[in-house]
Amino acid sequence: MEYLGNLKFGEDMQRVSAGFVGIGLWIVTVSTGWAITITEPKAGAVFHPGDKVMVRVEADEGEILKHVLIWPLKNGGSGVYLVPPYKLEFTIKPTFLGIEEISVSGKLPNGDLVEAEVPITVVLPPTTKIVSIGADFDGRNETFLQIARKPNGDFVPSGSANENTLSISADYSDGVARDIKNNPDVTYKSLNEKVAIVILPGKEGNPYDELALVKATGPGKTSIIVQYGELTDRVTVNVKECPYTEGMKRCPRP
Repeated sequence: MEYLGNLKFGEDMQRVSAGFVGIGLWIVTVSTGWAITITEPKAGAVFHPGDKVMVRVEADEGEILKHVLIWPLKNGGSGVYLVPPYKLEFTIKPTFLGIEEISVSGKLPNGDLVEAEVPITVVLPPTTKIVSIGADFDGRNETFLQIARKPNGDFVPSGSANENTLSISADYSDGVARDIKNNPDVTYKSLNEKVAIVILPGKEGNPYDELALVKATGPGKTSIIVQYGELTDRVTVNVKECPYTEGMKRCPRP
């Protein structure tokens, strides 16, 4: 769960931990006919990281709600109880980018619940650019993998020791480091595919939707070149060969 940012309140409130249900509709009414509406921000509003966002909620027909619980984040987490006027301000985290839902749940005097949400989009200003990129295996620029050789000479994976995930981050001109693993403009190249290959996120053979997967194909040492535009970084892959045994998870220790 990634939070949009820090909260600021001017009304009585109580911070609680709760989950949100009913994701998917901007306004949800119940059998009473009453509803609540998020009047600010508007659905689809666009913000930048670090912006302050004011959330305002109104009850239809002037209905007085027992309370309003607001989540300035997606799919539950930590919410805030507010009393009239129903509003709060929060600051979007400098690292957050993408689409997020602001969720609201209100309780009527008779105990019925009414719910609403609006999506907002967080994008970088056009003047903010990537100045450098970095690739790593769990914080290291080198990984040690294993490959098993059958008696007939064929190489086969040696369990989980045969592969590792590769993370990509970028330093931006606003001084903030952000993850760019989902950026479609990032490319990967193995300098020797007889030693290791790269499988892109979500592709066959890679169970991860957001991380590239480096897999050993043969013994030796090679580099993986990661590129974004004219910016590049490289990581090193070392692959050790060992004899194959049925059901092996990693090469036996010498």
